Amino acid sequence: MLSGVYSIACEANGKGYIGSSINVASRWKKHLYLLRKGNHINPLLQSSFNKYGESSFEFHLVEDLTGLTEKEIRETEQTYLDLIDWRVSFNICKDSRGGKVTEEANERRKESLRNYHRENPDAIRGENNPFHGRTQTKASKDAISLANTGKVRSEEFKKHKSEFMSNRRGRHHSTEYLNALSEKCSGGGNPMAIKVAINGVVYSTKKEAVKALGLKYNYQLDKLLNAERLSREGVESSDSKRVSP
Repeated sequence: MLSGVYSIACEANGKGYIGSSINVASRWKKHLYLLRKGNHINPLLQSSFNKYGESSFEFHLVEDLTGLTEKEIRETEQTYLDLIDWRVSFNICKDSRGGKVTEEANERRKESLRNYHRENPDAIRGENNPFHGRTQTKASKDAISLANTGKVRSEEFKKHKSEFMSNRRGRHHSTEYLNALSEKCSGGGNPMAIKVAINGVVYSTKKEAVKALGLKYNYQLDKLLNAERLSREGVESSDSKRVSP
């Protein structure tokens, strides 16, 4: 097991991250896993990963400390943190032991994210959004509701929200966007579409089945589906009777 101090370097912007672990290989895998999912705990590192892509990042072993204790490894990491140029660093905390994020680091993180989204307005829209295609579970919704219960919004927040909604008023999606959305969600692409199978043939939607079978009304398809279900249940029942207990 390889232990030591490591770095994650971004060739595209020249920035880097310093870390340490008793198991460097495992830590590297965890970093990459979280970055690919889009929910890394370090927003500076995540935003650059989103912007420049995985191919722009490299992992390096800065110093091999295999055999030393975790405390000794962290102390060595601290010597590197004390020397790095924080203007080109992804590190948020200046202490290798972690701890509370400083106000300075918070402001630096916010400004970095603001700049990124100004330059990349579509960075987290559509399929680029880490939450694309996912939905909140009931437990998650309940937790969010509980966390917001009793919160009092500041006048500044209310004013910002009001201005945002005013700017949205009267704006409409373009015809091109609506047509593309319609095409994407039509037929089997519709998340509410119900697949049906008749005589072993699977249709993406009930509408498609009605059209392919030359039917005129949906209830005719329902009759066919019901007849096939009863026929299948009858065959299964007969088979079960033929099997001796």
